[in-house]
Amino acid sequence: MSQPASPAVDELALETPDEAYRRHVVAKIEAGLADSEAGRTIPHAEVVARMRARFAERRE
Repeated sequence: MSQPASPAVDELALETPDEAYRRHVVAKIEAGLADSEAGRTIPHAEVVARMRARFAERRE
C-alpha cells in the first residue's frame, strides 16, 4: 500500500512549468552568489586563458 505524498510533494505538483523554472533559476543564482561570497571564483584573466586554449584546440 502506498503512503500519501508529503505536503511538499503536493505543493510541487501544483506549480506550473514557469514557476518550476523560476525556482530552479533562483536556486542556481543563490548558489552562485554563495560561491562568490566564499571565494570560490576564477579570475577573469584565467577564464580568458582557458577559453583561448580550448578554442585553439578546436582549430587544430
